[in-house]
Order: sequence, then structure tokens, then C-alpha cells
Amino acid sequence: MNSLVGLIYNPKSHRVSSKGAVLEAVSDALAHEHTVRLENFDSLAQHMAWFAESGVNTILIEGGDGTAQAVITECLSERAGFSRTPSFALIPGGMTNLAAKAIGLKHWGAKDIIQRVQQFESGEGQRSTFHHLLLVQPKDGGETHLGFMLSTGLVPRA
Repeated sequence: MNSLVGLIYNPKSHRVSSKGAVLEAVSDALAHEHTVRLENFDSLAQHMAWFAESGVNTILIEGGDGTAQAVITECLSERAGFSRTPSFALIPGGMTNLAAKAIGLKHWGAKDIIQRVQQFESGEGQRSTFHHLLLVQPKDGGETHLGFMLSTGLVPRA
């Protein structure tokens, strides 16, 4: 099955801000339409709704653990509008990158990712590994968050 791939990267994440965004290079090389440069987290809901409306079903996330947590949480919220939960691939772009190191792409150079995006979009060689998320739902009715027991970050701030 072919996938429509969305790319999202946080230019303020530690590694991205110091070394540049791999996903920006991938987007430029492929003239990729569904790319988001996440300048601030206030616009995340709007960007993920656009991905959902466009039919994106695989999302590559480049940023730190907080960026990954925020994007996954937003995609799983009803307001994003995905009819089916998208697949995610993590690319280390933060300082510690615990989630990406544990469950992210193992080869994440621009050439590797270009090849993976082309494979996803053509339906070739898709292989998934499933990981459980931690659901944190405050008793006082506050906002629910999803994440991993691999990181210390709770709520992203950009």
C-alpha cells in the first residue's frame, strides 16, 4: 500500500539548530509538498489537521523528545482529524534524543531518508515496529499527553 509522507522538523531543537535539518534537505531534494517547519508549537494543531486533510498516513519527525511527544499527541487527538492513526518515524534532532535512539530510524542521513520516503510513497519495503505509548491523563481534567518512558520531557516549549 502506498503512503503519503509528511515531514515535520523543529528548527529550534538542539541538533537541528546547530547542524541543520535533515528533513529540510530531504524536502528540498524531493520538492516534497507535505513539509512543515515547526516554528512554534501553537501552530502544530493546524499543521497536523492539514496533514490529515491531505491524506498523510506516515509522518517523519525530526526534533527532540519533546517534539516527538507533541506531534504524536496531536496526531492522536480527535481535533487533528486523522481517520486512521498515522505511522511515525523519528529522526534525532534534539539534545538527548532518547526516543529516537530507542525506536527511531537507524539510518537517518539525507540520502537514506530520501530513499525511505520514496519507498514509503511507492509502497515498497514497508516494515513497521509497534511500540506502546504512555498515556498521561490528569485527574483534574487537564490536557491528555502521550509519550514514552524514555524521556524526561513532559510538555514541549519552543
